[in-house]
Amino acid sequence: MANRLRSSAGCSHMKVTDSERDPGALIDAFCDQVWLQDGLAATSLESYRRDLVSWARWLDHDAGKHLLSAARNDVEAFLAAQFRAKAKASSINRRLSSVRRFYRLHVMQGSIVADPTLRVKSPKLPRRLPKNL
Repeated sequence: MANRLRSSAGCSHMKVTDSERDPGALIDAFCDQVWLQDGLAATSLESYRRDLVSWARWLDHDAGKHLLSAARNDVEAFLAAQFRAKAKASSINRRLSSVRRFYRLHVMQGSIVADPTLRVKSPKLPRRLPKNL
């Protein structure tokens, strides 16, 4: 899987065929689509890619599932694993945002019927102290 997780953005289409079901191809197609829609900077695309690769690897290794067969409980278990790994809430929210956008696009494209992130709550960010303290 690791050798299929990188490509340049801007030339794929989002419709998923049988030959594009490997996680790397799905992530590449998603990044291409986001780049075409929003014209994001390379660093933003790399963040999306990194977040989705992390999710795909966790899903494959820990849940034994493919990207397009994830369920809500898988997303919640991934977030819990991130907390156990001492990730910051802001980083977890960013990863969840990437995963949400990935599945929202696949629902719109008809690749999946239901969005597994739909009712997943974002982690609460810690309150910051006022700057004058």
